[in-house]
Amino acid sequence: MGTQALTPEEAESLTHRKVTLNQSVDNVVFSKDHKWFAASGTFHSKTYGKRLEMVKIWDLDSRELVKLFEREKPDDPQPKNYNRDIQSIKFSQNNRFFAATGKSGLTIWSLPEWEIYHEVLDEEIYDVAISPNEKTFAITDWSTVTLWSVANLTPIAVLKDKRGYTFVDKLVFSKDGNLLAAGGWSGILWIWDVSEFYEN
Repeated sequence: MGTQALTPEEAESLTHRKVTLNQSVDNVVFSKDHKWFAASGTFHSKTYGKRLEMVKIWDLDSRELVKLFEREKPDDPQPKNYNRDIQSIKFSQNNRFFAATGKSGLTIWSLPEWEIYHEVLDEEIYDVAISPNEKTFAITDWSTVTLWSVANLTPIAVLKDKRGYTFVDKLVFSKDGNLLAAGGWSGILWIWDVSEFYEN
């Protein structure tokens, strides 16, 4: 059976299909007031020779894409070994902040302006939790969990277990903000009483 060149329209359709099949969604989250919906994932295209990590924000009223944040990643010769850069995305309780963590660090945006409020670069941050009153946030870099002041952007406390390590990649505050729960690949769960450090 002979081969036949594709028409420009067919080529464009095939390219689009390949691009679509090389996307993945890793995280999805609603803002607490249901104004925004966010998703993060990976885009890989041999055609464009790029690997992109993206966070997309939609306005739920208009159903329009209103924000797009992306990081270009070097092409991986072994895509099956690729670990996603963006690990976690979170809206704060009163929608004052939106945060994303990953291999490239931490970024916190202030809302509704979507301006960068705080950024940590070139340091792997697995997860972030923002207290219900939005005055304290916690981050984990796998080996430690650190509480930070939102106002001063300074560390308040470093939390570890008695063995000196945690292996934590998931964080969440209790509703009143007095407890911080953590878990990770070790299979161990921690609950710390952080009320003495918590900024009321």
